[in-house]
Amino acid sequence: MPQEAEALKQDPSAIEPAPKAPNGFRVIQHFDSFEAEARNWTLLKQGPISVSQHYAWLRTSAEFLGREQQLHCFAVGGLQPAATAPLMCNRSFPGRLESLSPEGLLGPTDFPHSGPSTLKEIVDVLVAAKRPLLLKRVLADSPVVAALQSGFRGRALIRITPVAGYPWLPLQASCTEPDPGLTEPARRRAEALGVLSFEIHCPTHFELEALMHEVFSIGATPQDECAFFTRYAEATARSGELRLCFMRIDARCVAAIFAVDVGARLWLLKSASDARFNDCLPERLLLQEVVRYAAHAGRRSIEFLGVDGPCVRAWTQDVRKCVSVAVYPANLRGLTALAADAVGLI
Repeated sequence: MPQEAEALKQDPSAIEPAPKAPNGFRVIQHFDSFEAEARNWTLLKQGPISVSQHYAWLRTSAEFLGREQQLHCFAVGGLQPAATAPLMCNRSFPGRLESLSPEGLLGPTDFPHSGPSTLKEIVDVLVAAKRPLLLKRVLADSPVVAALQSGFRGRALIRITPVAGYPWLPLQASCTEPDPGLTEPARRRAEALGVLSFEIHCPTHFELEALMHEVFSIGATPQDECAFFTRYAEATARSGELRLCFMRIDARCVAAIFAVDVGARLWLLKSASDARFNDCLPERLLLQEVVRYAAHAGRRSIEFLGVDGPCVRAWTQDVRKCVSVAVYPANLRGLTALAADAVGLI
């Protein structure tokens, strides 16, 4: 047994009793119930929220993961919750609560809340549940991190570990290409091959299938990722938040970016380009147009959640720092999760 687990086992007097869960909390465990309720929650639609805590992403994740994981969305308050923790139960490790997001598509987890007191209430619900908790990616400066540390202090072992962050670009209306000496020759090479054009679509339902086919036709996309983004595109197209961006040469798609416009930010979630046109730097030229579009539309920033590489780093060196948070309550479930993590079983 790991040393930390042994310490918890041998010193039960150090364990503080869990707080009583606040009145009016509930746990939504069925997709149909989540869809019926959460679609109207202001917390998941307004304000500077992360795209991965936005209703469309959570709904798609809950539907996509439904066969393998069980939804556990905690909420405090009435029909309009004051705080919520959208999580799932890992069926391969019964009892563990984890971020509601598909593996490999981990946007930063957060607990949407109306203020510090309601964040404390939702954390108290999780403390009272006495279950292991794993948030694989949280913004390092999120108030959720401090709230979990405070709520579980004396009741659980908490591990906070730095994980990969993601680039972001603060925007101004005057944003300009950082290295025109590189992009202008690339543009001329592209124009020499045919008519160069750029498109940014907010597609309707009738346009979506053909445009998504173009997105997936360039580059290799895993099957599960295709399935998730297809469903997510349908949801964000209905809400008017989807942006599909293309660079074309003679109407042929040579680069594409999948983005959504959420919380006054443009979130870039996926990009691809045709390797046969690499000399034209298609992703870099397309990104230049996307930055101009977002700046002129008055967006606060571009968040490169699923897009990175030299073309992004040319624009910004700013990174949203992230951590993982693992909580091991002082009980059998917590000790089992700690021991399993220590030997790499889960």
